[in-house]
Order: sequence, then structure tokens, then C-alpha cells
Amino acid sequence: MGDSVLLASSSLKDDDIVLDSGGSTSIFKNASLGTTEPYICDDSVSIGGAVDGGGAIETSTKMETQFGSVHYSEDCVANILSYSQVKDSAYSCYQRPDEDVFRVQMTHDSPEYMFERKLGIYVLSASSKARQEEVYVTTVEDTKKAFTKYEVERADRARELLARLGYPSTAKAIQMLNSGGIINCDITSSDLLRA
Repeated sequence: MGDSVLLASSSLKDDDIVLDSGGSTSIFKNASLGTTEPYICDDSVSIGGAVDGGGAIETSTKMETQFGSVHYSEDCVANILSYSQVKDSAYSCYQRPDEDVFRVQMTHDSPEYMFERKLGIYVLSASSKARQEEVYVTTVEDTKKAFTKYEVERADRARELLARLGYPSTAKAIQMLNSGGIINCDITSSDLLRA
């Protein structure tokens, strides 16, 4: 774990989650962030630099979270999420060149979490997490309300077509459709754009 997390730990809230680009192990200190209660496992780890004063934490306790399995110790300085573990298991995990946030989406239908830079590290705060979850749910529902039932059904069918084609970009799918590359298909380019 980097010195940046130790330096910033006094400014972090108990439910903030730090995205650690240098760490290989995720460890949380706040059990309330778990989707399960902490449990003992066969996998014991020693994590250096995760406590005030630079000592190590040894733990064989884990818990499940919306980001997958993490180790747990209430002695840890912060809730630390390993970027490499998230990158390996997330549906999408990226940073846009025009903004200073990391975006993480664990499944294709889950909210996209934005880890914002705070004191030189990337942090997901509880307030931004709740705001992002609310925005995600509201946006999908509001978008569907803007279309007729027929248009929503056609968009659903267009998403199924995209899945059968191996998820090409919308532009590529429209090109294939308009050039006759997809035969016996009543989906239109408008359906694909709505999808």
C-alpha cells in the first residue's frame, strides 16, 4: 500500500473506499460496507503498511462487497480496494482522458462508480456512491418513459441482436444492417440507436 493512503487516511471518512493502483490485495476496515458479515477463510494474508505507523496486518477474515471478496480488519487505516483485483473482475474499469476519475462497473446492469481524486488518491465516498446509484436508476427509468412500449420492446430486441453479434459498436451494427450484412432481420437503425 502506498504512502499516499497513509497520509490521506486522517482525512478519509469511515465509509470512503480508496482505489489502490499499487496494491494486489483488497482490505476493508468497515464491516458495514460488506454485503455479507465478515467470515474466517483459509486464505491468510499479511499486508504491510496498512496500519498507522507502517506495521503489517495479518488476517484470515474476508467479506463480500459489491466489488467482490475483500479481506477485513478493523485495524486497517482505510477501506482499500486493489485496482488489479477490480480490473480482473469488473465489467468495465477505465479512466477517460478528459476527466480525473476512475470509473468502475462490476456487471453490465450495475451502477457505474466514480472514484474521484482526493488528496492524491482516488476515493469513492458514500455520498457520491449513493448519488451515482440514484442517478443510474433514475436515468434508465426516465429514458424508458420517453418512449412508447413498442419502441422499448424494439430496443430490447435490438440489444438481443447486439448480443448475438458479439457486441459490436452501435455504429458497426448499423453499418452491417444497412449494407445487408444481416439478413431476415426487422430491426432498424433507429431500434439500435434506442438500445
